[in-house]
Amino acid sequence: MSEWDSMAAFLADPATHGGTKTVRFDTHTAVVVVAGERAWKLRRPVNYGWLDYATRARRRHCAEREIALNSGPAPGLYLGLGGILRDGEIWRLVESGDLPADAEPVVVMRRFRQRDLFDRMAAEGRLTPQLMPGQSAVAERRLRRRRAGEATVNRLVEDRLLGFAETRRRFGKGAEGEVAGE
Repeated sequence: MSEWDSMAAFLADPATHGGTKTVRFDTHTAVVVVAGERAWKLRRPVNYGWLDYATRARRRHCAEREIALNSGPAPGLYLGLGGILRDGEIWRLVESGDLPADAEPVVVMRRFRQRDLFDRMAAEGRLTPQLMPGQSAVAERRLRRRRAGEATVNRLVEDRLLGFAETRRRFGKGAEGEVAGE
């Protein structure tokens, strides 16, 4: 069992939470453990190219950024940055405070009911404009960033196409994958 797997198992163990029943949600980027009125998100040490959690420092940076960005649109949900520390031969969960650099970062949140997720509320017809203060501004900022990213990709594609056109102009059909001289 890897160190990270050991930490995830520790976080999901009811004994870690005073015997309180836990529920573990696994995703491709994290494990979220819910126990009592708390939820803890432990990021996986992965790098997908578009998402880099490969180092503890990156995971901590991203956890801090998640808390900073989402605390406004979700007031009261984010409780802070916690961590998992090695204490001799055992792990220890720290809910908040100054974490040493060797602590594995964990986002600490208040538990919420799954039925209160916006996608479920929308599907059930319970999502109203009054429930979404500030969401349009968040969505607009994210859309602007996405469009800026798409513009960058479009420029790269255009540069490549111009490069291919120039190659065809200089070298003829052989540049298109056909055997020259046939």
